[in-house]
Amino acid sequence: MRDVVKIIHTLELTINNFAKDIYSLGEIYNRFKPLGIQKDKDRQFKLYTYGTGGAITYTYYDYFVLKDSRLTHIGNRNEIHSQKQDTMKMVVNVNKLLEKDVITPADYDLFKQVFTDSFTGVFPSHKYIDIENHEQIKLTRIDYKKDFYTEYKNLYIELLAKTSPKGHLKPYANSDTYYISNSYNINLYNKLEEREAKEQDTTDIENLLRFEIQLKKDRIYYNFKHDGIIPILKNYWSMADYNYYLNYCLHDIIYKGNYYNLYHAKNKINLEIDKSKTVKKNLIEFITYISINGIAEAKKQFKSSFKNYIKYLNDIEVNPVLIAKNKSIQYKVTSLDNIFNFYNENKANTYLLDSYNVIKDNYISIAV
Repeated sequence: MRDVVKIIHTLELTINNFAKDIYSLGEIYNRFKPLGIQKDKDRQFKLYTYGTGGAITYTYYDYFVLKDSRLTHIGNRNEIHSQKQDTMKMVVNVNKLLEKDVITPADYDLFKQVFTDSFTGVFPSHKYIDIENHEQIKLTRIDYKKDFYTEYKNLYIELLAKTSPKGHLKPYANSDTYYISNSYNINLYNKLEEREAKEQDTTDIENLLRFEIQLKKDRIYYNFKHDGIIPILKNYWSMADYNYYLNYCLHDIIYKGNYYNLYHAKNKINLEIDKSKTVKKNLIEFITYISINGIAEAKKQFKSSFKNYIKYLNDIEVNPVLIAKNKSIQYKVTSLDNIFNFYNENKANTYLLDSYNVIKDNYISIAV
């Protein structure tokens, strides 16, 4: 198994009070496709969209009061008469914009230049845009991704699908590998299946398994209000943030320990746990129950002892999720390394730390 750090895949930048004069409004009307009037909670808005070959998708939310006359003559220029703000959202596919498969921290300056050139090409009236000025343009979403190449890709997906996320995460559309919350989403998927469904090139991705962490507006806003971390892209384009959110989010769905079939898990419990026969018997019943019913049901069934049993299994590096007997035969494996090796100084692979604190001194921040 090998892993590839790709840092960032997609991000969203937002500008509020975008159309400040008739010129920028004209740029929207001349280029953008109208999608009609829609409703968001108690507000109505006109929606317009424009794309640049998949690299940047612009969406304009017009929250202006809907009147027959939108423009009022003031002095020697036409300015927009409004009572509510408008918003421009830009979803950027970083790989397509930079025409690079692997995005690293060193690509930030290139991104800044290419994005600014593309943006001002669409909106000449906004030629002084600065993505490092949060009063002009805010980061409202960023997707971190990590790719693994392994011949056991499908087995890993099946094992991870048996887990149960923490309470604030919910499965999306009954998916076992896509979880959502107000702060972030976690998505685990088979890249080959996605490409085949879209009839795209599948070269060199047969064994590709992808993890994506989508950091959402609520979390970015929380970081701003709680820690003073200004919501600009530069504050999130780093290995420190990548590692921090990979740890922070994936800890919610991945348990420690390598995967075993029932026979080998029982052997490790009996040989390596220094507890009474009763505790060992209960542990074997515990993992057997999980194998049949899943983690979520085990949390209910073993409510008072669940955390202790997980700790005992952690001590001997046994994952509570077992490789089913038929899968053990199908894939010809009795054990499988955890795709993330939780921190162990003797292992050089990708790992999740038991705890991970990001160094906030490196951020551009304000006092809170």
